[in-house]
Amino acid sequence: RLGYPTRVSLGTSSAYAAAAEPDEVAVFTAYVEALRRPPPPGMLEVGQLSNGGFVYSYQYLYWFYRAVEEGLQGNDVEQALQQAQDRTSAFLACVRQGTAQPACAQQAAPDDPGWSANQ
Repeated sequence: RLGYPTRVSLGTSSAYAAAAEPDEVAVFTAYVEALRRPPPPGMLEVGQLSNGGFVYSYQYLYWFYRAVEEGLQGNDVEQALQQAQDRTSAFLACVRQGTAQPACAQQAAPDDPGWSANQ
């Protein structure tokens, strides 16, 4: 296995495509495409406080990196990224309604006990 380059220009080069395993190229390509997509409006701003500030959550990163890991393990990275997006969207919708973040994470991904550092 060749691994993953740290620069997009190297990972999208014909030299990398020729030297790397096909699954490595697929994972790298999907990862780059996901990172190039702009976050949806309000992705980081999950709730406004009475003083005008915002409550920020990085829960979505957990699900994103889980999807990347699924791809690295040879699983369908597109499916894993879609699941991460679905969970993130459900989580943000829940938090915006005023529900506590741990409850929203559990609601968005009831089959994933790793959502909380406390578990």
